[in-house]
Parts: sequence; C-alpha cells; structure tokens
Amino acid sequence: MIIKKANDKKCHCIYKLILMDCNMPVLDGFGACKRLLNLIKKGELPYFNIIACTADETEHNKLKCINYKFKEIIYKPI
Repeated sequence: MIIKKANDKKCHCIYKLILMDCNMPVLDGFGACKRLLNLIKKGELPYFNIIACTADETEHNKLKCINYKFKEIIYKPI
C-alpha cells in the first residue's frame, strides 16, 4: 500500500469494500461516503463499494443511506 501525501492526486491503495459507520463524530459516515464517491467520480480513487453500518433501522435512515449512494446497509449489532 502506498501512503497518499497531501499534495498527491492519485491514491495507489486497493480497496474493494469499506464498511462505513454512519454515526461518527466530526465527519459522519454520510459525509465521508459523499467525499469518497466524489473522489471516485473525479478519478482520484479507484471504484469500491461502501456499505453503511448503522443501528438506526428507521425508514428515514434507510432512505438517507440510499440517497447517499451506499451500496448496502448492515444493521448493528452484527
């Protein structure tokens, strides 16, 4: 794995899947997912799947995960 420097344009890391906790402090999983998908869209990261991990099984949260383009949702506890 190559560590990305702040001024590098491309990441040479190979990830196939990220399990993203939706409720994290500072930058929640929704914001992180949006940022990662924008980097993928710009070609700065290779494509990989992002799966939401959440304890919130409400319909509202499910729709939010869909709107943020998570590939799947896994409900906690796993």
